[in-house]
Amino acid sequence: MELEDWARVVTIVFQSFSTIAIVGAAVKYLWGRDERSGETLLHLETRFKELQIPWQAERSGSFLSSITRAVDLEAHEFEKSGLQLAIDKGLEGRWNDRTDLERAWMSRLDEFIRFLLLVAGMEKNRLLKKRALWDAYHYWFRMVARNPKLQEYVGLYFPVLYRFLRDNEKEIVAYERLHSATAQEAEPGIQAAYSQLQTLVAAHPRTPPPAGHARAQVLSLILFGAFVLAPFIVSWRWFTAREHRGDRSAR
Repeated sequence: MELEDWARVVTIVFQSFSTIAIVGAAVKYLWGRDERSGETLLHLETRFKELQIPWQAERSGSFLSSITRAVDLEAHEFEKSGLQLAIDKGLEGRWNDRTDLERAWMSRLDEFIRFLLLVAGMEKNRLLKKRALWDAYHYWFRMVARNPKLQEYVGLYFPVLYRFLRDNEKEIVAYERLHSATAQEAEPGIQAAYSQLQTLVAAHPRTPPPAGHARAQVLSLILFGAFVLAPFIVSWRWFTAREHRGDRSAR
């Protein structure tokens, strides 16, 4: 082989190794990113659990609902918890009219929104995969995006999160459709199970025990106990009597 042929072979081999190295690095990067996303989700979930814990008002000492339950539209506690009124006073510029409890609610709300902002920032900076983000926290992004009061508050004081929700409207709609489809699929099964339970209850009605049934049960237990314990009692009396006779003979 001539020198040019050898050079061509070396070039081909070098390019092949380079391609393999690039593919290996890409696979390693993707695998490492999946691992990092899992670790990130674990840390986030630890922080999120703190937002789900009921908290205690300082002056009254009573325990109140968690902030996640207060913003959950399905829980219907946004208004009766006092959070909505606290937000309204802020949007209307009446901050000084807030009570101590309302100020405490706003502090909890800000912690919740900052958490969502942190999650959104991790996805934007490639610290968390987008699919992992939406699978884990889509429900809470939806609670903010579909609550007009929260959306207005976020748009005024947290514009980055507001922009994130607006840019990901397709994701929110997709998960809303998924939730609706899942609920429709589960509803017939729940109704069928409930109907089956009613049928079983009707087919096997619970009849009250006959008169004197409890007294008969107690008498049966007493007789059974006497039958079981009788041999032990007789053996113990015979053994003690034998020891007593032995003591008398020794004297």
